[in-house]
Amino acid sequence: MSAVKAGVLAAGLFFSHSAVSYFGQRSKGKKRGPNPTTIDAMIRIGDILSSRTVMGGKTAEKQAAIVAALGLLEVLAREVTCRQKGEISVSLATYEGSSRNTMRLRFRNPGNERPQNRSFDATDLLAHRACQAGSEPRVVHDLKGFGTKAKKSPTQSAVTYRSFLIFPLRGDRGGEEKIIGFLSIDASTPYSFFGNRATTIVVNSQPIITHIQALL
Repeated sequence: MSAVKAGVLAAGLFFSHSAVSYFGQRSKGKKRGPNPTTIDAMIRIGDILSSRTVMGGKTAEKQAAIVAALGLLEVLAREVTCRQKGEISVSLATYEGSSRNTMRLRFRNPGNERPQNRSFDATDLLAHRACQAGSEPRVVHDLKGFGTKAKKSPTQSAVTYRSFLIFPLRGDRGGEEKIIGFLSIDASTPYSFFGNRATTIVVNSQPIITHIQALL
């Protein structure tokens, strides 16, 4: 990778990390409605990331960039839903090889202590069903209304979330664009994404999602 590309990637990672820290501190203890200025800043950061994607970067550098982007999505979701640190989690899983049922949970947002890098059977997973249904984001307002199988955590950990947003992820596989996995934003309380909250997150997160898809 050239020195210019390396510099751009390093600057992007530093910028993302700094932004996550700043907006994370700003939203601590916040219980009022979202601040439009903060959300606009998150969008601009996403735009910068999308325009500076380095395709030729090393695997470790790409992974670090993905984790940083998940951190931005966490802060954006916390701002919109007025939730505190630890109440919102962002995860990313992809299908294993050519399998359409086995997935691996590869990344979580910075500071997230839930298990990752584990393979699992996604047959009964709601996120897997969302991927089969197409590329449109889906929202589940309360997991309590679904069956026992749907409440099972893919990583065998305790289920601490009640509502979530699912973003099916697209990518090139063998020269064909396919659904390669999903990104989820979940909350510990039901109806966290009710009303225009889900729409606000979906619309404003698109530059960051695009950046993540390009790095996978």
